[in-house]
Amino acid sequence: MKLKDIVGREFGEAVQQVMACPIPALASYNLAKVSKITTEQQKLFNSARESAVKRFADLRDDGSVKATEAGLVEFKSEADKDACIKEINELLDQEVEMPKVKLSSFGDAKIEPRALLALDHIIVE
Repeated sequence: MKLKDIVGREFGEAVQQVMACPIPALASYNLAKVSKITTEQQKLFNSARESAVKRFADLRDDGSVKATEAGLVEFKSEADKDACIKEINELLDQEVEMPKVKLSSFGDAKIEPRALLALDHIIVE
């Protein structure tokens, strides 16, 4: 699955929601692995994103990123902004291996449809 599908808030929240349900041990184990990978990938992505922003953004004397009153990053130039966006998009497009979970392994757990939709990349029938 793509990194962009993992770093979105919906995926992590869906994993946590399903992990809170009483589900069989195998499904619980696989979801725990998914949760661990998700957390690791989010940390790595945030670190890489912050690094890219610092490389292309306009910085204050203390090394912090300058931002507008609205909280948007101020870039050195439009070309730097475009380069930063391109790097982040390339990063988001990376493939990440995730364990698959059989839908039947959830048993009779009550799972919201939006959680199942968010987990579509890891669920197999």
